[in-house]
Amino acid sequence: TYRWIASEGIILSSETDVQPTFIAPDVDEDTIYTFKLIVNNGAVNSIEAVVQVTVKNLNKEPIDLTVTRIKNESEPFTMGFSFKTKKGFRYQIEVSSDLKNWNDILLISGTGDEFQFTDNRPSQEVTINGFYRVKIVD
Repeated sequence: TYRWIASEGIILSSETDVQPTFIAPDVDEDTIYTFKLIVNNGAVNSIEAVVQVTVKNLNKEPIDLTVTRIKNESEPFTMGFSFKTKKGFRYQIEVSSDLKNWNDILLISGTGDEFQFTDNRPSQEVTINGFYRVKIVD
């Protein structure tokens, strides 16, 4: 079994999964969070392992998304969204079916203009993998 212990204020997706996830909080300065893991083989606990993760203060403004349902006669479930990009920033668009595992769809460079994203994958994939996120990447 696995037993994860996170720093105060961090909520893990699971305290017993092999690889739990968490959403990093917004921080005003670079902040180190500590995660501890104890593994049990059914008879004895392991020595506590410690992992430290630094959450960086990127001072980046939030992205305002406008979600739209795109009308497309050949693909009735086409989805999309738009957002205003900032020049000098790059944006990674990702998709997930379970909010845990994310797949890259597109990487764009900001121009300062509105960017319209349309998910052109087949309807079946769009309806199964229906969660999107946009990350600002360096």
